[in-house]
Amino acid sequence: MVNNNIIKMLLVLSFMIFGSGVINAQKIKNIKYFNKSELIAFPFNRTFICSTIYKANKDLKKTRQIELNYDMSILFKEDGYIEATNFGTSNKDGQTGIIYSKKGKIKVDIITLLSDRSHTIRTYNLKIVDGNIHLIEDRWIGGDNLSYLIF
Repeated sequence: MVNNNIIKMLLVLSFMIFGSGVINAQKIKNIKYFNKSELIAFPFNRTFICSTIYKANKDLKKTRQIELNYDMSILFKEDGYIEATNFGTSNKDGQTGIIYSKKGKIKVDIITLLSDRSHTIRTYNLKIVDGNIHLIEDRWIGGDNLSYLIF
């Protein structure tokens, strides 16, 4: 008969391997598209605070305002990596995300935690409007709406 302590130890080890293994496996592969010279006018090393989050339809029309109950910020570093507070989660290398240019568009990849505690990389299109950073989710992950964040 298997001892209860052995079962508990196996459960803990399984969580450590599989629970954190998902996030450790999240490599931000699009860093190869980062070219600082293409983003010469971009305000690197400046922290942006999120002011508004809402859901939008495919035409970017606001469908629902999301109440922001916590501070959310994002810092774009000169090496293409991102530091974020309350927005995304980091991989084993401490990376939260990246900024890069692909096919003439500025993109941001952020590692996010899903409701089932798994991790995914969400891609956002980045636009600068009146000095504010607008992040618009690139693709839908369930539902009919996408996330639209203004920093």
